[in-house]
Amino acid sequence: MKYLMKLCVIVCSVFCLMACKPSISNIESGAMTQPTPKIVIYDKKKKVKRGVVSDPEDAEKIVKMIEQREKVLLKRLPIFKYEIEIANKGKNIIWLFSKDGIIQRKGAKGSELHQIKKPELIAKYIK
Repeated sequence: MKYLMKLCVIVCSVFCLMACKPSISNIESGAMTQPTPKIVIYDKKKKVKRGVVSDPEDAEKIVKMIEQREKVLLKRLPIFKYEIEIANKGKNIIWLFSKDGIIQRKGAKGSELHQIKKPELIAKYIK
């Protein structure tokens, strides 16, 4: 009886481990890759959608560019005409954006200003 009980536990354990293992077909088809960030651009004043970043490669580049932003000190606060909403890895972050490449995190009082390297990558999606 003990032998049968141990055999059942081993078989169930192996079955559970096999069910949890990702299959090769899922990996090859890309089912296990990270989802593409969703980026929507809004008019700051009118709250109207002005563009959507539809190209997954550009979306990844924009996220990476914002992650590599550099802090800047300016004498005058730029005029932010756009808001960029980035939904990535379960988080929604909104950045204020000027076409000069200056961004600021929305909602954070006293938030620092940052410069991004290629603002034209975002600007090309604004309609």
